[in-house]
Amino acid sequence: MSVMAKHSYGTHRTAGASGARPTLAGLLKLWEDRRTSRQALAEMPDHLLADIGVDPLEARREARKPFWRA
Repeated sequence: MSVMAKHSYGTHRTAGASGARPTLAGLLKLWEDRRTSRQALAEMPDHLLADIGVDPLEARREARKPFWRA
């Protein structure tokens, strides 16, 4: 089970475009969200991780990932 929620970064639609394109602002927001979430996991005590159903070992692994990795 992954601790982090999976989501895509922001998109920008242009007139006539068939799909959405990623934006730099969306990517930066995603990276900031990952950084802050992982920092919170790293600081959370084991009893609180247990309260939310997260294995402490998995939380530590997730917290050690760099912000650019999903």
